[in-house]
Formats: sequence, structure tokens, C-alpha cells
Amino acid sequence: MGGRAYGSGPLSVISQSKDGRRTVGKNHKFLRRKASRAARRRRDDAELLALGRQFDAALTKLLSLQMCDTGAVDRIEAFLAGMEPIERAILTIPADGIAGVAVKARVAAYVVSNYWDVPLDQLDLDARAFRLLVEAVCNVSGTSLPFPSDPSTAHAPSEKFGEAVLR
Repeated sequence: MGGRAYGSGPLSVISQSKDGRRTVGKNHKFLRRKASRAARRRRDDAELLALGRQFDAALTKLLSLQMCDTGAVDRIEAFLAGMEPIERAILTIPADGIAGVAVKARVAAYVVSNYWDVPLDQLDLDARAFRLLVEAVCNVSGTSLPFPSDPSTAHAPSEKFGEAVLR
């Protein structure tokens, strides 16, 4: 009966020694660590996704305020101040998956939305790198920027950045 594994395959973690004791194999820590990462990822990204929905709702309301209430600058500024805690929370909470990273990228893009007001080749390297990174995250995650992008400021592939540049 010595060394017989219960279950089959490489993920079997319980085995029985010659004297009949059951032991946990070396895969046990790996499986426990992997399971805890999955649980943490679901929890943290769920919180970020919920905050992302609040952020999107606030952006919709802000756009409505800007369209309907053009003379009420004080009201718009007060609303923007009310959005700041949501933005700070999103930027503070760590992301464990691409969905959480996308929420953070969209908020960061909103904060520096002026980077999308000019053509890419007119931006400094740091602003260009930031913009390309945010666009790549949005592309990979299947999300959009938090504002409509102007096709006239869209960028063409650049030799400087190789083939990884988004179109």
C-alpha cells in the first residue's frame, strides 16, 4: 500500500505512506495560494467595478449638467468636487484583474483628458506613453475611454513604438 495516491493526476494532494498515515503533498500550498488569489481577485475587482459604475453614472449626470445648465458653473464645480472621493477610491484600491485595471485606466484618462485634445505626435513622451497605455488597457479589456474621442486626434502607427501601437 506504500505511497499510493488518492485521486489521479498531478493535482492529487493527499497520499498514504507505508505506515498508513495520510499526508498532504507539496501541491497543497500551491492550490491554497491559487484559490486565495482567485477569491481576492473577485472581491477587489468587484469593488472596483462597483465604483466604476458609480463613476460612469456621475459622468452621465455631469454631461447632463453641462448641457442643460451652462450658466451654473458653481453647481458643476460642486458636482465635480463630489466626484473626487469616487475617483480617489478607484485610484487607491489595488486591481487584481484586467477589469479592475480598466476601471482605473478610465478614471486616469478622465483626470488628464486633455491628453486626447491634441494629436498624439504633438504630445511630450510622458503624455504620449500614458495615452498609449490607457488606450491599450481599454482595447484589451473591451472598454471605451470615458469620453468621446476625436478621430482627428487619433494616432497612426509609429516606428518609435513598434508594432504594439494601437490604431
